[in-house]
Amino acid sequence: MDFLLLGLCLYWLLRRPSGVVLCLLGACFQMLPAAPSGCPQLCRCEGRLLYCEALNLTEAPHNLSGLLGLSLRYNSLSELRAGQFTGLMQLTWLYLDHNHICSVQGDAFQKLRRVKELTLSSNQITQLPNTTFRPMPNLRSVDLSYNKLQALAPDLFHGLRKLTTLHMRANAIQFVPVRIFQDCRSLKFLDIGYNQLKSLARNSFAGLFKLTELHLEHNDLVK
Repeated sequence: MDFLLLGLCLYWLLRRPSGVVLCLLGACFQMLPAAPSGCPQLCRCEGRLLYCEALNLTEAPHNLSGLLGLSLRYNSLSELRAGQFTGLMQLTWLYLDHNHICSVQGDAFQKLRRVKELTLSSNQITQLPNTTFRPMPNLRSVDLSYNKLQALAPDLFHGLRKLTTLHMRANAIQFVPVRIFQDCRSLKFLDIGYNQLKSLARNSFAGLFKLTELHLEHNDLVK
């Protein structure tokens, strides 16, 4: 919509005297979406995408806004706290893999409603609060593989109706709560391989009507 308004504005300006054009052209360009202001030191910026990778960061850069994508891969983050991603309301993907994250607060992702892809693989996460993903109803892909998850909160995936891909390979998950995926009606790919599952309840996968690929290999299933 912003670009349509800009086009109409330019068309109107070109029909005006040259002095008026020069005066008002800048005002029209203010209709364009704002790019993030400044690029953090040692990071790489590509338009509205920010890559701060392998910098030994212990927390996310501050005062970020207007980003569409943020990668903090291969750093030294140890926890995700409330308000850590304040100002990133337009973010659509967030990569936090290969850190040392062991603690995730329930409201760590507050106001990240537009995020579609979240990667938390290769960390040291042992548990996730029920409310972890509540602020992100538009998630399509979540990667929790190669962590230390032992149990899944019963309502961890509540409300994720658009989720299509879920990776939980190589954790220490011992059981799958009944109906934990009942809201994930768009899920097509689910990987729970290389865990410590010993049994599965009849309704463990209730609601997964579109599931086409399920990985359960290398568990301790006996029934």
